[in-house]
Amino acid sequence: MERIIYLSVALSIILWFVITIIRMDSRYNLNNALDVIFNVTVVVIVTSLPEKNREKYLFQPFNLLIYIFSLVISAFVFPYIGVLLGHNDKNFYMQYRNKEDFDELFVEFVVIFGFFGVTFISNARCQQHNLKGLQYMRVYGFIIAICIILCVITITLNSNEKKLHIHHYVVGFAFAVCNVSNHPLSILVLGSAMGVMVEGLTMHGVFPTIYTPSNCGKIQNRYGKVYIYKHFCCSLQERGHVQICTVDNKPLSGINCTSSYH
Repeated sequence: MERIIYLSVALSIILWFVITIIRMDSRYNLNNALDVIFNVTVVVIVTSLPEKNREKYLFQPFNLLIYIFSLVISAFVFPYIGVLLGHNDKNFYMQYRNKEDFDELFVEFVVIFGFFGVTFISNARCQQHNLKGLQYMRVYGFIIAICIILCVITITLNSNEKKLHIHHYVVGFAFAVCNVSNHPLSILVLGSAMGVMVEGLTMHGVFPTIYTPSNCGKIQNRYGKVYIYKHFCCSLQERGHVQICTVDNKPLSGINCTSSYH
């Protein structure tokens, strides 16, 4: 386990460093780096519990290459999947406020949870002769089920008041800790899921899954259309102005407006 932690944390720090340079104009966020290190360490420790020879298996040359390349490649490829699909912020990432959102994003929901089901069943079958592994998968399934039920209940009882955003770093974490088997495909999914998790934490850090969307103010265009702008306007760190170019990913063409910090 020790060597896996050293390797995984080192790769994750390098990814955090490079992604910050490429995609965040070198605006380093050390809190995000700590989130990356913590979550990667947790994943490695947890996924090493069921199999006694986990480290020996992972450090076999072929498996090690799978792990390293899948982790690195997924961290850089994942952000561009949405671009290729022509997504907007809502229908690519799993964000829900009511039943209508579930209906609209049904395909995405089915694809992700279908793949998750295949991953869970495959690892459970691989652990069928390993008592510790079976216990792990049962506990894992129980915790995931509780989380899903709580999310559904919260959105059902607070329709249009609460927002459920299943962040991709959360999905990556859930997939990663599911892959505990000594099998090349399990190692591939583990590395890929960790790459997605590292990318998400590097870019955005930890953010609530269930929260009340905050509206900071309103602006009106020349046609009387009212747009709501949100927390990025409220979180200014110093007195100044922010030029609003888009609101909820809608371009404000022909509108010249600013917001002051007070």
